[in-house]
Amino acid sequence: MVLLHNLSIVQHQHERQGPIVRISPYELHINDPEYYDELYVGSTRRSEEYPWTTKQFGPRTSVFATTAHELHRIRRAALAPFFSMQSVQRLEPSVQPVIDKLISRLQELQGSGKVVNMLREQVIGVKKDLADGKRPTSQMKKNVFHDMIPNPAVRPEEKTTDHLVLEAVSVIAAGMNTTAFCLATITYYLLQNPEKLERLQSELAGIAGVNEGKPGWQTIEKLPYLGADALAYCELYLTLFAVFCPSGGNGGKGFEFELLETGEKDVVIARDFFNAVPNLDSKGIRIVVK
Repeated sequence: MVLLHNLSIVQHQHERQGPIVRISPYELHINDPEYYDELYVGSTRRSEEYPWTTKQFGPRTSVFATTAHELHRIRRAALAPFFSMQSVQRLEPSVQPVIDKLISRLQELQGSGKVVNMLREQVIGVKKDLADGKRPTSQMKKNVFHDMIPNPAVRPEEKTTDHLVLEAVSVIAAGMNTTAFCLATITYYLLQNPEKLERLQSELAGIAGVNEGKPGWQTIEKLPYLGADALAYCELYLTLFAVFCPSGGNGGKGFEFELLETGEKDVVIARDFFNAVPNLDSKGIRIVVK
């Protein structure tokens, strides 16, 4: 993994030296899509996480910070059931209040001329609200720890308060930045390519009347332009429908956006700080809600 490296410099190395280059005394960078399945083999081959990278996640008790192969499998198994299709379907009602709050914020900005750093800070802020317990009481759902603690298949070591706190921080962090970055990037390319935005909006308009204007993510994913199976996609699809449906995905008037002083330099990955980031002088993907 490239850490704190300027990716344009690494790309120049590849151009001069080939698909595998050394970027530090301890790291190699591979630029070869055909090698992906050889490198990322899942549980089919014993492999250890790189300790230097995992230490950024704090004490080595969370899944993300666990380096030993066997121990990582044990800890991952305790969380895996909560990312299954069945669990995603159960969690969908708790995702909708996040979408509703995002739409409410955009409605407040509509026609104001104010600049929105789209959708990155918007989504991160909403998810932090939920993580802090700021959600309607009627939407309260049991979380993964309600199932883990009484589960006899989960070891006592994975039930301690310290361990569960670390896992909670890891899961929240992983869900915030990845989804926000993806939504922001999708928004930019849709606004830069009107024909693609028009195609998406046409498909979304076709299901706008489902479930009183709030179709489930499994309905949205069947659209020709979309399709995948994961919790992140549940969040992505529900948000894309609510934000870009021309008739207003949340029962109101649809939004019209305009990019403001935003180009590919604000989207293309330039550095790897574990999370992918654009050029350091970027002000983000900025829009005006018209």
